[in-house]
Amino acid sequence: MTDRETHNLALPIGSSISQYRIESVLGMGGFGIVYKARHQFLYDRVVAIKEFLPRDLAGRRGTTVVPHSTSDQDLYNNSLQRFRNEGRTLSALSHPNVVYCQDLFDANDTAYLIMHFEDGAPLDELIRKHEAQGTRYTEQQLLAILIPVAKGLEYVHAQGVLHRDIKPDNIFLRRADESPVIIDFGAARQNYLSATRTQSPFTPFYAPIEQMDANAKPLPTLDIHAFGGLMYRMVCGAAGPDAQKRLMDFSFGQKDPLEPAQVRMAGVYSDDFLAMIDQCLALKAGQRPQTMTEVREKLEQLAANKAEQYSAPDSQQTNSVPQGSEATAPSSAGSKSTIRKLATLVIFGIFVAAPLTVWLKVSNSPQPAPPQITAPPTPPAAVKTIPLYVTTQPEQAVARIQLLNYGTDFYQGIELPPGTYQLKLSADGYKDRLKTITIDDFRTKYELDVYMPPDLGCDGNCTNGYGTWKYTNGKYSGLWQNSERHGKGKYFWKDGSSYSGEWQGNKRHGEGDFIAANGRTERQYWWYGKQVNLEELFKLELDVTIDEILAEEEQKIQ
Repeated sequence: MTDRETHNLALPIGSSISQYRIESVLGMGGFGIVYKARHQFLYDRVVAIKEFLPRDLAGRRGTTVVPHSTSDQDLYNNSLQRFRNEGRTLSALSHPNVVYCQDLFDANDTAYLIMHFEDGAPLDELIRKHEAQGTRYTEQQLLAILIPVAKGLEYVHAQGVLHRDIKPDNIFLRRADESPVIIDFGAARQNYLSATRTQSPFTPFYAPIEQMDANAKPLPTLDIHAFGGLMYRMVCGAAGPDAQKRLMDFSFGQKDPLEPAQVRMAGVYSDDFLAMIDQCLALKAGQRPQTMTEVREKLEQLAANKAEQYSAPDSQQTNSVPQGSEATAPSSAGSKSTIRKLATLVIFGIFVAAPLTVWLKVSNSPQPAPPQITAPPTPPAAVKTIPLYVTTQPEQAVARIQLLNYGTDFYQGIELPPGTYQLKLSADGYKDRLKTITIDDFRTKYELDVYMPPDLGCDGNCTNGYGTWKYTNGKYSGLWQNSERHGKGKYFWKDGSSYSGEWQGNKRHGEGDFIAANGRTERQYWWYGKQVNLEELFKLELDVTIDEILAEEEQKIQ
């Protein structure tokens, strides 16, 4: 649907729905429109409002929703009633991993659901981001997402409700704590889509064969099959064939076209984990786990086993790179609450027939990847400026500092407008350093601490390439970028110990192996020079991935 068509179908900006005033259209699917709205008296209360408006059946006349023809009236009324009924059911649900609907009402001859906003990103986008980078989730990372989803489904089933459309698109990860939330329940949508020719009422692969039988009694095993599909997609990197194809091949005595996860990912994940995925995807409902409680308990046992496998005593503190070489993490990896305003992304409702186009609002905050250098103009007097202070380590490395893309010589406390700057630091007996910094308008001052490595000589390319650099207490062999250790590399200490792994911005960053002088090996996880555990690393990487997705969406909007 074009922007003009969306504009013509949606309610005008500034319209009132109950006590809320519409500020923007957040998205539109085949089954309705989602608006951003603000309470007219409680100004800090911003909500998402989902309007029931199936485009195949109805349009708008003024503010009123009307069926396209009298022949569509009965189906529209039936679908609207199901929307109301399920809205009442969902409004009674209260679980941290299930979307919360706080109100339901009729207006304009249709119905509206009021929901909370959430900050974060849909799971399917995070999965695609991982795949585009050539990485995959570890089993521990998968369990950190899957266990809360299983708890949410377990709670929903206990209330006598089925989701009917579990898939990565309908799992949303919150920014605040990376916890997942289940969205977009599918019962009312399935009723409507069963009677329309333009869209399928089921999601291929995730929907089990019994979901395609209108006379079959829906049971929790329906969602369990879809949950198995969710796990398979995350583990294997692709969805499998739909249930109808599997049943047809089975009926003709052919091999199941769905390659088992135990075969496809053998050796990558534990056998017990892969076996549970295959069990959930069994073609016959009776061969699957019968309750989400059973699934959740198996996942928690797997997580407990992994925790025991990777646990290590806190006393195992290892060597670090020489003083100053792993300084404080760059500001782009700091506290989210002080770096920028959080991007606002709404959980786009329940009963959406097709993925909605979600519009994101995000501030122009620094991202972990170095930004493109631009020379900011000399600020007028009214523009806010921030003082810049630079110190170098070690103290005897008295550096000469140049601002390469600003028309003024550097001095301590120089007032600079918000922008991106490149500095060159030089000191006799030490290697030159180039630093790129981004100064944001929320700061009161910017303090930069730079380590100056002794100029002991480089064997190879220690600017942008592969080289070996000698330090006072060891040497580094590996990749360099902008005269900093960046990429895969290995550091050798003079006591015989070493660290081999990922580096970024002259700091250990990511996964690597520390080998002590006595031969003991330890897998370590680092975030800009700070040692963390695997779960903390996953959360930090996830937050950066969410930032990248929001930045990409902002670029699309612009």
